[in-house]
Amino acid sequence: MKLHAFQNIDPKRKDRLKAMAAMVLVAISWACLEMMGCYVPRDYTMIQIVWFRYLVHILFMIVLFGPRKGFNLVKTNRFFFQVGRSLLMLAMPLLFVLSLKFMPLEQVLLISWASSLMVLMLSKLMLRESASLRLWLAGITAWIGVWVMSGVRHPFSHWGLLAPVAMGFCFALYVIMTRMLRFESTCANLFHTAFWVLVFLTPVVFSSLKMPSKGALAVFAGIGICGYVVLYFLDKAMVLAPPALTAPLILTQPLWHGLMISALFDKTPAMNFIIGGTVVISISLYLFWIQFSQNHGLLKTDGFKGRHI
Repeated sequence: MKLHAFQNIDPKRKDRLKAMAAMVLVAISWACLEMMGCYVPRDYTMIQIVWFRYLVHILFMIVLFGPRKGFNLVKTNRFFFQVGRSLLMLAMPLLFVLSLKFMPLEQVLLISWASSLMVLMLSKLMLRESASLRLWLAGITAWIGVWVMSGVRHPFSHWGLLAPVAMGFCFALYVIMTRMLRFESTCANLFHTAFWVLVFLTPVVFSSLKMPSKGALAVFAGIGICGYVVLYFLDKAMVLAPPALTAPLILTQPLWHGLMISALFDKTPAMNFIIGGTVVISISLYLFWIQFSQNHGLLKTDGFKGRHI
């Protein structure tokens, strides 16, 4: 793929390619975030980990952007919308903890990754941006690839499905609401996402908070900064392109996470991981190729039929 070929494509398609690349970076950063979570001492609860994550996020933004942006760091025209979107980031870990009471971790993660398909559905309902059949098939195929990677075989618990489905829905709704905030400041969006989680969690966490060790502080700092990077690239992707276009690419996250585990612990990936990962990466490359190609039909409609496209 030559550089001049990228430079010669029209600006709208170039933005969408950038958005797709940003979503891959979301997936890679998210995988790094989960890897750092492995080093958190076991005596910290999920709620405490989330609190530390967003505390670091807020402090990082205040130090980095506060002196230059001042009040613009928090200025928004959609205050209550920002609060509601932030609370989705609080609901996700709570639903994750609840999900683990009903089914194993692998099943919880697999079901929650159906959020990529929920994004396609919500794009139609809330944004009036309809994904093409080809994009739906790509998303479904990528999710099946994740299923194969996970190695999950036995049936899902009937009632246990509700919590991980709700967790996936919260993430999908967060993505859609981020797209709806694309005309707001990225800094303000990221600040409000973290701030309101802190506001609601602080009274709960302080009742049992203990001072972390230097090692734990370093891990929490890494988690917070990495979490900021995840949300930053997600915000940028939603500014540049419709969510449905990039949704299947978030499913590369389990692939990057598995590869990191294999490299860190010197483990050979299982055959089901290799097969499923090949499916996921093939779908991702296919979507990039379609969006880049000058002569493919998807470029004329960009895979959508919507008033915003």
